[in-house]
Amino acid sequence: MNQQELDRLIELYFDGLTTEAEEHTLRHALADPAHTGAAADEARAVMGVFAAARCRRDSAVRETSRPKLWRAAAAVVAAAIIGAVFMAVPRHTEREASYIAYHDGNTITDPETVMAMAFADLGAVAQAADAIDHSIEANIAAFGAALNSENTLTQ
Repeated sequence: MNQQELDRLIELYFDGLTTEAEEHTLRHALADPAHTGAAADEARAVMGVFAAARCRRDSAVRETSRPKLWRAAAAVVAAAIIGAVFMAVPRHTEREASYIAYHDGNTITDPETVMAMAFADLGAVAQAADAIDHSIEANIAAFGAALNSENTLTQ
């Protein structure tokens, strides 16, 4: 398939006007690494997302959702940070313990300030995990809506 025919099929695909046979031809053409360019890369990416969603939808085995995986990953990171903080603090009496933090080139040794900084960092990790979780849920919902509209058009 020449580049002009490929570009025409890609344009039809993005306009939602390809027949099943044309879409099949386009998939096979895009599988050939000889076809390069921004339009081909974009079509591969979009078709890959829809193919993955279709496989996931058709699968009888329900996979663990990505937001749960992100929460688990965030929990592991938070646990690692907490563990590092407690491992860094010497196991002495409170009176003998030394707390050290470095911020903007300054050494901070006040125990309450050091612990407040550690917990603030943990809070930032938790907020980032929540933001990622919401972003992923929104993307999955958008993909689901696109798939539902695609299914409605094909039926």
